[in-house]
Amino acid sequence: MQIRSNFQGDTPLIDRLIYGIGIAVSLLFLLDVAFIAYEVVMRYALNAPTIWVHEATIFLTAIAFLFGGAYAQLKHRHIAITALYDRFTPHAKRRCDLINLVLTIAYLAGLGYAAVLLCRPAWESGERTGTAWNVPTPVVLKTLMLAAIVLFALQALSQLVERLKGKKAAA
Repeated sequence: MQIRSNFQGDTPLIDRLIYGIGIAVSLLFLLDVAFIAYEVVMRYALNAPTIWVHEATIFLTAIAFLFGGAYAQLKHRHIAITALYDRFTPHAKRRCDLINLVLTIAYLAGLGYAAVLLCRPAWESGERTGTAWNVPTPVVLKTLMLAAIVLFALQALSQLVERLKGKKAAA
């Protein structure tokens, strides 16, 4: 299977990084399917349910969703209400795009700050799930959430810089 990115030689590093991460984490859904199939066989065919499949699938799905925001930003695939936007002139669309990117970056900066406040106690305590499996997924997910927010903000910042240079228009 070959996955093509359609990137040019001058594509920003952050775009290539987020694209690669997006493709990699999307494969976690396939792993989820395999885990769930395994659980179904173990539980219903062999009457030997696992203690880890439920937590593992939630963990893997959460990782994929965390990094999905930056990937959607890269691909211009976030939900948009375009009833008015489509009627704007190219100049007005450019202004809306710039405002949107500035607000996105501001929001992600605040969210990132809140994520640091959330992560710090988890890092210090080595927070665990408290379930029978009792793995440290909370501290891992909180750390990955912070990383995903940073990547998302860097992607939006990269797009803002590109728009200010006039190189790229919104898709």
